[in-house]
Amino acid sequence: VGYKDGDVYRSLDGSNGPWVQCLGLGTVEGYKGGITDIALHPSDADKFVVTVGGYQDENIWYTDDGANTWEERSDGIPALHINCITWHPDIGTWLYVGTDMGIMASENSGQSWNVKPSNGQNDGPAIVEISKVQFTQNNSFGSHWLVATTYGRGIWKTEFI
Repeated sequence: VGYKDGDVYRSLDGSNGPWVQCLGLGTVEGYKGGITDIALHPSDADKFVVTVGGYQDENIWYTDDGANTWEERSDGIPALHINCITWHPDIGTWLYVGTDMGIMASENSGQSWNVKPSNGQNDGPAIVEISKVQFTQNNSFGSHWLVATTYGRGIWKTEFI
């Protein structure tokens, strides 16, 4: 569970069991911004990423050991408000974030980000605030769709084959 003060708590059973603080950004001096999204890895329960709002650096945090240790993984992303994040459902190293300036992608679990690819565009539909990114599956054809909702520019989708 992520809170607006930047703290993340976890429970191993998801019920009344003890909720333990596993990320404490709220205690870092000068840190601002709340947790905006948490994405669980599609096949490894010990891996997940957390995004933080606010126009600042260090706005994506990654763990691969069940939240015992964390790494900051926003190298290459400008000091933007990160609204949402999702993993590719089949390729366990691909991540997509929705920011106030569009969608950005990583093919190495967030170690680097594709902010401006060779075609001169960002990875999304427009340079606009992305409020949600998620994968859906088109059951008729078995292909995945990355769907993005925007602020004022509609809903966009792209197919992954």
